[in-house]
Amino acid sequence: MSQFPVRILIAPWGNPFSWREAIYRLSESDRRVKGVTSTSLLAKELSPDLIIVSVPETLLSVRKLEEYGGKIISGNEDYKELIYGLKLAIERFFRENVGEFRMKVVVAPNVGEYGGIRWILPERISPDSAYAAYILASLILNTEEDVEIHLDTTHGVNFMPLAVYRAVLAASRIISAMNNVRIKFSQYNSTPYPAHDRAEGIPELEVFKVKEEFITPVKAAQRLVYSYLSRDEIRIFRYAISSRDLGDSHKILEERARKLHREAGPVASSVHYSMPLAFLQFSEIAEGGIDGLEELMEEIISCVEVKREGRITVKHLILPSYEDLKSFLSALSLISYGKNCISSIDGMRVEEGIVEARIDALSKAMEYLKGPLAEVAKNEIYSFREHLNELAEEALKRKGEWVSMDGCEESRRIMIAHAGLAKRAIELKIDENIWFRYKKECLQRTEDVIRGILNDTRQMVKGEEW
Repeated sequence: MSQFPVRILIAPWGNPFSWREAIYRLSESDRRVKGVTSTSLLAKELSPDLIIVSVPETLLSVRKLEEYGGKIISGNEDYKELIYGLKLAIERFFRENVGEFRMKVVVAPNVGEYGGIRWILPERISPDSAYAAYILASLILNTEEDVEIHLDTTHGVNFMPLAVYRAVLAASRIISAMNNVRIKFSQYNSTPYPAHDRAEGIPELEVFKVKEEFITPVKAAQRLVYSYLSRDEIRIFRYAISSRDLGDSHKILEERARKLHREAGPVASSVHYSMPLAFLQFSEIAEGGIDGLEELMEEIISCVEVKREGRITVKHLILPSYEDLKSFLSALSLISYGKNCISSIDGMRVEEGIVEARIDALSKAMEYLKGPLAEVAKNEIYSFREHLNELAEEALKRKGEWVSMDGCEESRRIMIAHAGLAKRAIELKIDENIWFRYKKECLQRTEDVIRGILNDTRQMVKGEEW
């Protein structure tokens, strides 16, 4: 039996109404299924708790959609109703060709001309970015259990398999760190359908597992730092017209997202450089949490301008950017990762917004901080535990009092070298335990210094050092 109690299967589909029958065989188990999709084979093999099928909106130009209860676009309909009808048609196709599994359909933006109908995206956004953003938003889930995520890229077309692959791996890391769970990621793909005459019979196509990766929260958090750093400031949405014509829902979410993205800066630094007190302090004061993202995405795909001037043109007025959305969700996940740590430890309290942590709480936090400088942090904690520095010696003389050195720490180098426990940045108290906190009068400066230590790394991630 799998050690991962939650199992999800994701399948990007192109035009399922054009698929031909084949015998799909899974290489690792020899299970065979006769049908039009490899998703049916994997569903029967894996028995997933949820199957997510993504399809392009351009299926609204396919006549066969009507056989499954959908409507093709003619230029006079409510686009939101057309999208809803497309979802229902894909659900019906799924029931007939895959089975009675719990599933949901994600309709994603597309670009180009299909059946004489042209789809246009807002400027400064690529089709793979908009498509991947929809996949990413659909996958963020709250769970207390480990998750298997299986990706079937057999049927994706053009940029779709790569866009989905990127989004699913990013989502796996976000889910892992956000929920403190392990993820097992697997990707499947079949051999191509042969271009031969149907008289030769039904082909047998082998489905291979082409990639497998295990993701832990610690591993995920380290990778998410780089995803977070891909944007200085986020602009989740791109517009074809002034945003004031599109309501306020996206503005409210974007403003909150920008605030959270900024709050995550010192948290990301503390994860990357293994700074336990900073990790606790800045995770504690960050707000975290955002609701309604997937619902908003479903709403804005219908924000279109449809014109019929010789041919039908569908112009999207607002769509999300994948890199910005990924950077934001990485920020949100890192904040949640810190809050997960806080909820798991004893020996921490908050006084007027300042975290006071016992030395054993810092050691416990190090279980979440296993970056390249983790040994530096452990050595710094040891030096305080054994009273091997002047601040610890002074605190030992003045037991029960908070002691500190004059001034605030201004040097990024010193902050890194002391794992965020630079002596001019902190106060120390020794009673029956050893307690740490950041100096209140220096907290803003300490935050700025810790936030800034990732500037060079950000430039590297963005390629600006070229």
